[in-house]
Amino acid sequence: MADNKKKQSSGVVSAVSAITHMGVTIAACVFVGVFIGRFLDRLLETSPGFLIIFSLLGVVSAFITIVKVHVIMPQNAETKTNDTDAAQQTDDPGDEGEE
Repeated sequence: MADNKKKQSSGVVSAVSAITHMGVTIAACVFVGVFIGRFLDRLLETSPGFLIIFSLLGVVSAFITIVKVHVIMPQNAETKTNDTDAAQQTDDPGDEGEE
């Protein structure tokens, strides 16, 4: 029964961690885009042009990062685990020398 509660709490912690990571990633990417856009607008005396462009680039960057981290990387980790399991199963020391 205690193991079941530990599994549930670790699942909750993992979910909260993933959601927090997504939020921080989105905020950081958009903030950096806005900062660069405002800097270039002030430097070149162009009103909201660079701000809009770099804000959109920040949103796109956040989306790409979230897809990589939360979709592609877990799939790659799962594939590597399956490959490792398959390699361990095919390594049978009794088959050496037989033809």
